[in-house]
Amino acid sequence: MNTIDIKKLNHRLATWVGFRQCSPPFDDLYKFPAGVQRAATCSSCIFTSSIKLCFEWLEPKLEHYSLWKQGTKHVAEVWVDAKFGRAEAATPNLAFCLAVEKLIDGEIKSQTGVEIDD
Repeated sequence: MNTIDIKKLNHRLATWVGFRQCSPPFDDLYKFPAGVQRAATCSSCIFTSSIKLCFEWLEPKLEHYSLWKQGTKHVAEVWVDAKFGRAEAATPNLAFCLAVEKLIDGEIKSQTGVEIDD
C-alpha cells in the first residue's frame, strides 16, 4: 500500500485551485486565488482534513462528482472535460482529495503525454 504524503497532496490541490504559496516561513499558508477577496491575506489549505474546504474550493472546478460510503470506505469519483479520477479512503474528504489528485494527474498526462507515478 502506498503512503500518502498529505502535505504534498494539499499543495497540489491548492495549486490546482489557483492558490499561491506564501513566502517562508509560512510554507503551509497560501495566498487566495486572483479575484478572491478575504480579510486575511493567506490561509491554510488543508483540504484533506475538511470536506467543507473541498466543497468550497475543489467542487466548483468539477463538472460532475459522486461521493458515497461503501462498507467502511468512502468512494469519490470526479470528472472534468472527459477526464476522470476515482479514489477510496477512510474519510470522505480524503477520498474526494485523492480522486481530484488522480484527475489532476490525468490532465497532466493529456497535456504532456507523461504519466505521473504514485
